[in-house]
Amino acid sequence: MRRCVSVLVVVAVLSLLLGGAEGRTTEKRAEQILTRELQNRGIIKSGQFVMSDGSEEIDGEKFWIFRHAADGEYMISTINYYYVSAEDGEIYRYDLIEDELIPIDEVE
Repeated sequence: MRRCVSVLVVVAVLSLLLGGAEGRTTEKRAEQILTRELQNRGIIKSGQFVMSDGSEEIDGEKFWIFRHAADGEYMISTINYYYVSAEDGEIYRYDLIEDELIPIDEVE
């Protein structure tokens, strides 16, 4: 009985860490999804990385915000901002000029 309870606790914790409750994407999982996608597209170069920049709610939907950045000699330079939906893990690039989110599949 004790072992069964321990296994259930481990499964619950892993579920929260990897996918979140009720299908929601956790910040950690969102970072993994984004990093893998940017690497697969060849967007992240040597010396570049993804870092969390908080969250924001837009039209009732929560997004995790990340910076694609590079280490400089004296500072970190932001290359782009990406938003990852906490609901379904979809990735968007933030267009600063137009102030809009563009689905990553529509980014040239």
